[in-house]
Amino acid sequence: MILKVRLLMISLDIGCHLIVLETLLLLVLMAMIRTAVTLAMYAFIS
Repeated sequence: MILKVRLLMISLDIGCHLIVLETLLLLVLMAMIRTAVTLAMYAFIS
């Protein structure tokens, strides 16, 4: 019983870390896309 609870806690902990990692990756991707778009706009203007 105690082992099951411990496993559940560990899996929840890993899940939280994965969610945080995915959010960070999404933010980085969004920033990269935004930078690429701005660079493209500047290239078109000039």
